[in-house]
Amino acid sequence: MEKRENKSILKTMLLVFLLLIAITNFTLCIVFKENINDFTTTFIGESILIIFTFMYCLFLFTHKTKNNSIINFASIILIIFFLFNINNRFGVDSIDSIKPVNFTNKSIAEVIKWSEKNKISIDQIYEYSDLIPENKVIAQSKYDNINKHDTLKIAVSDGPNPTKEVILPDMTNWDVEKVVKQVKKDYLSNIVVDFNESDKKENTVISQSKTGTVKRDDEILITFSLGEHFEEKEIILRDLQEMDRIDVLIYLKQNRLEYEFNDDFDKKIGKGKVIRQDVSAGSTVKPGDKIVITLSKGKEIIVPNLKKMSIKEISNWAIKNKLRLEFDYKYDEKIKKNKIISVNYNYKDKIKEKETLKITLSNGKLKMPKFNTLDDFYTWVTKYNIPYQEEHEFSDEVKQGEVISYSYKPGEVIKNDDTIIVKISDGKKIEMPNLVGLSKSEAESKLSKLKINYTLTYTASNKAKNTVIAQSIAAGSKTSANITVNLTISSGEKKETASSSNKNYNSNNSSSNSTTPSTNTNTPSTPPSNTCTPSTNTVVYLYEELYDFTNPSGTCNKVKSTYPNVKFTCQYKSGTGITKGMVINSGAIDSKTFTNCDTVVLQISE
Repeated sequence: MEKRENKSILKTMLLVFLLLIAITNFTLCIVFKENINDFTTTFIGESILIIFTFMYCLFLFTHKTKNNSIINFASIILIIFFLFNINNRFGVDSIDSIKPVNFTNKSIAEVIKWSEKNKISIDQIYEYSDLIPENKVIAQSKYDNINKHDTLKIAVSDGPNPTKEVILPDMTNWDVEKVVKQVKKDYLSNIVVDFNESDKKENTVISQSKTGTVKRDDEILITFSLGEHFEEKEIILRDLQEMDRIDVLIYLKQNRLEYEFNDDFDKKIGKGKVIRQDVSAGSTVKPGDKIVITLSKGKEIIVPNLKKMSIKEISNWAIKNKLRLEFDYKYDEKIKKNKIISVNYNYKDKIKEKETLKITLSNGKLKMPKFNTLDDFYTWVTKYNIPYQEEHEFSDEVKQGEVISYSYKPGEVIKNDDTIIVKISDGKKIEMPNLVGLSKSEAESKLSKLKINYTLTYTASNKAKNTVIAQSIAAGSKTSANITVNLTISSGEKKETASSSNKNYNSNNSSSNSTTPSTNTNTPSTPPSNTCTPSTNTVVYLYEELYDFTNPSGTCNKVKSTYPNVKFTCQYKSGTGITKGMVINSGAIDSKTFTNCDTVVLQISE
């Protein structure tokens, strides 16, 4: 009896708690309706849900049931649902949410002030805009509620696009005032002005260098009329301070005054406007006098010690001073993650608005991962720009092309700017057999047994047809399976040509078939005056140590330095099927004798 009463009390407590949770959920929905995007739909749904809960509780209170465990389980599920719903919609983050101001067309300084007050992070990007003034807000990522841990993205106007194309009308006969308005309307930044005597009305356009589609930063020469008879006279120099460059330029040219523009920082006068003039306003000047005009390049910005600031502090400082920010990340064994490694400006440097701050942040220590394949390693070092060096070794255990070892073990911290050495297997060491003199079929059989790839080159020779007369890798060289050797095969007897009989200047001119001896039997032939006289003979051997399998030009340099008495020219060919760095036409060069007059072409695979 007592157990039954206890179960009844537990059921009652659960139902009462369920009812309270349901009421709390509904109340929060009404009180914090600004936290809900579609309040009407949500209100209807919550109303149906609380009515259902009331009916559920009322039914269980008024009807007795023996199976309390199912009722308890269902009630607990409903309680969990309501708690989850409250936390999801009205939890700490949501209650702490803030409705941001619409900052469109407002100063970025206002955004910073608001963000610091409400502890909201700001991420700014700059975009060109003809409609929104420079350094005013174009748009923002959120106009409704934003949580304090979120970031408000702000698009800030960078002013008109300086390279944008515009349509420039023909301004002939326009007066100065109308021209200046058009120049400022189109944001033309590279106007050159001149004034000449003309029968045109004074201060009207005689000509312009470009019309139609132009870029805003194109140089455009506009020539105005001084009238038919310009009288040079002294004038009282006006105050040019805070005038735009184009207005100053026209004024000076109009009065035949020489000028020089330079610039300086100024915290009050806007960029591009006159700060000062070296000849004071009110002075008497005459045509030909020179006026030095100083234009503002904006306020002077003194760089603080950025390395002692947090990223948020740097971001806010950059935004306030209208600077760009670029973040880069680099692994560093000594500097903690998200701490500054370097910045492109030093403490107390002087910079101007729109300069870019480049900040390199630490990604923390870089540890050597475990790689399944060599390709995985290549992908990894490329991604993180890590220097590495390959070394090749023969190995009886590791297959050709696979990794024998790395200079770092998995989990080890890689030191800053260290080079990772990766040792790659060249497979089992094989001694290249001597194939010269064998028949083509014998050579092919031998190479197949050793798993050595080969290519064939046929050439005329006095050796028997289909006999190997040369091989690209010298006999006895240490190599590996799957390497490619080029075999030079005799295609039959070489035909004698007239030119070949005179090739050697030291040979006798007598013929073995002649019955009459030559009168100059012991006199060598005289070579033409414009030919080289052979003085040295060199036998060239293309052994494996001369091949650079990673750099084809390395093979060329090694051969040249080994045989300096022979003139070599190198040609590089791809798609040959022959190993990179090997000499393709080695059969015509290896073990052959050349003089200092011969020019030998090395065809190298790349």
